[in-house]
Amino acid sequence: MLGAPPLLFARPVVAQVLRKPRMIGLIGSVPWQRPWLEPFFSGMQELGWAEGNDFILEQRATGPEFSRAAQLAIELRDRGAEILVTSTTNVAIEASRAARSLPIVMMTSGYPVEIGLAASLHRPGGNVTGLSIYAGKEVFAKQVQLLTEARPGLRRVGVLWDYPPPDGPLGIREMQAGARSLGIELELFTLHGSEDLQAALATLAYRGVDTLFVTVGFVNFQPSNWSLISAHVKRNRPFVSLDTGRIRDDSFAMMIYTIPAGEHVRRTAWYVDRILKGAKPADLPIELPSRFELQLNLQLARQFGIELPTSLIARADRVLE
Repeated sequence: MLGAPPLLFARPVVAQVLRKPRMIGLIGSVPWQRPWLEPFFSGMQELGWAEGNDFILEQRATGPEFSRAAQLAIELRDRGAEILVTSTTNVAIEASRAARSLPIVMMTSGYPVEIGLAASLHRPGGNVTGLSIYAGKEVFAKQVQLLTEARPGLRRVGVLWDYPPPDGPLGIREMQAGARSLGIELELFTLHGSEDLQAALATLAYRGVDTLFVTVGFVNFQPSNWSLISAHVKRNRPFVSLDTGRIRDDSFAMMIYTIPAGEHVRRTAWYVDRILKGAKPADLPIELPSRFELQLNLQLARQFGIELPTSLIARADRVLE
């Protein structure tokens, strides 16, 4: 018989196990654009996770109806998500109630212990952990203090507030306490939509309030609302301070006091990495910001004829000349 048995020449078959990428679900109030998420992807890469090969991120947005987070959490769980990342306190609350079996990492939150999301910052005790911007730190009281430094002799501040319950009222309470200790009167307007904002701006203009603090929540993310505030600033030239964002030459803000851009997004990757490797959310402490940044817009201040104290300028992390 010519030739050798076929088996002698057969190539060995190596069994290859194709590992399926692990799914991470992201639920926010608005869709997160890719540039906003780059710090997270960079953080995951630094920890040894390759997007597409090792993990995929699938996101959903609730819109103004935060209660939709419960349905979206179940949907992501059923699609194979092993962990959920949430971008607001309300979303974390709804998701944690609906998908108790899933670990949840808060990219941002407020007062998680006070509102019942965690037993303590050190040992959360449930299925929720992550980062909190406002908890145990007098962030909103600090905003009032900085306004008094920027505007010596200040006695009245208009507040445009759009952070909803349950953590929103706690922030208001903190800000009011800080204002009382400094002898500052707050003209507070809680916003639920554009009509509220229009009425608030009309009242502030009528009363001649020349210093404003504006929270940057869901309502104010809408371009139409930003346009309303911008038009008010151009007409009435008040000093405006924001609690998040970045000073730009086209901004109506003269001061921003906030966490460094993208830092909380990058830090979220650390929590995701630990949990995907077997850690339990109950045992991972909730982190507070390690630092805040003070940004000043001297360009706009000069335009409005406002001279900011040199002591404040010297402490600023970013100054737009």
